[in-house]
Amino acid sequence: MKKIAILAAILVAAAACRKREFVGPNGEKVEYDSSGKNVTVKSADGSVYVGGEGVKLPDDFPKDIPIYPGSKIVSAVSAARTETSGHMATFQTSDAPEKIAAFYKSKFSAWQVKMEMASGGGKVLLLQSADGKRSITVVANPSGGLTTVTLTVQEPK
Repeated sequence: MKKIAILAAILVAAAACRKREFVGPNGEKVEYDSSGKNVTVKSADGSVYVGGEGVKLPDDFPKDIPIYPGSKIVSAVSAARTETSGHMATFQTSDAPEKIAAFYKSKFSAWQVKMEMASGGGKVLLLQSADGKRSITVVANPSGGLTTVTLTVQEPK
């Protein structure tokens, strides 16, 4: 929680100063474009990418986990701990939640479906690798003509 408070303070300070780059007291680095719409935060614990245009996946995002085709990435997070690493990407598409869930089920057909649930027009899907070491969670919710999808990946470091 303390790290989140520090991160928030850094983001506010960076926005107030209108700098393109700011280095925090613990070496965390905050960068943003001249429009202030895209923000990147990097620390020893991981990276966060948030913004409007041009948000990219962290370099260590698993290459075998696809982002839904034709979607627009709006944020991405990568974090590592001693034994595990976690990655999260949020993206938007005009496709329905059911189509998105079907895409991930087909791409990972050898993985076990641990949970699949529909609620309020949205869809939640939890997949686990055959060896039980990796998992993918897909949460897709429609709103305003778009579906916002949060894709979370957990795996050993």
